[in-house]
Amino acid sequence: VDAVLDRHGLEPYLDAPAELHGVLRSPFRKRVLLELDESDGSLPAGELAERLSRSDAVNATDASDVLVRLWHIHIPKLESCGLIKVYKSDGTKLIEPDF
Repeated sequence: VDAVLDRHGLEPYLDAPAELHGVLRSPFRKRVLLELDESDGSLPAGELAERLSRSDAVNATDASDVLVRLWHIHIPKLESCGLIKVYKSDGTKLIEPDF
């Protein structure tokens, strides 16, 4: 998160709604945003899950567990706050930062 703040500054987040602060309270969702920021573009959902499964912040047993948690919990919350976009390209679901 510090790298994102260094790049974009703190100003956009000071007036953020309480919902955004709640969404960013999760270490899992912070890690999602960091992985997307470090990718410099979009990531296929499976690759994002693989990266997250190797992170201590996620506390998951394998990438398939992470993928389920992504789609059912974390992606909807991040998308509803406008932090990510999800779209299909060549039949693959891609996730990209929207900040």
